[in-house]
Amino acid sequence: MKNKIITNIDSKQALAKSKNLINRIDKILKKKGGYAVFNIEVEKEFGEYVEDRNQISKKLREQKNYTCQICGFRARNTYEQRFIHTHHTNGDLANNTKENLKVLCIKCHSEVDLYHTQVKSSDNYREFMNLLEKDSK
Repeated sequence: MKNKIITNIDSKQALAKSKNLINRIDKILKKKGGYAVFNIEVEKEFGEYVEDRNQISKKLREQKNYTCQICGFRARNTYEQRFIHTHHTNGDLANNTKENLKVLCIKCHSEVDLYHTQVKSSDNYREFMNLLEKDSK
């Protein structure tokens, strides 16, 4: 088998392949009861937020009544709205089509893939988990 040297790399294609590989590794590790953390830095041309991202996100979250599309958690007030996120399903932050966006609570957002597990280390995540625990009592 010969070694290949890549001289021209399309960053969009490379990122897509990396995410695909990470998701496959994630599935294998989860089956075996483990997990891994990946830190990937990519060029801004792919996945760069658009300027009106906050307006797009807010409009979608309002349309979905600040309700998680996975678990059904619904924010009851402005304070709880901080726990409702907008997730880009294909990882491209510039792709704000309805098909690519999902409204998720912070817990479900942290569980969509390995990259988003970092959300679990945030103060908001811990606050949300405490809120869920209080509500269950």
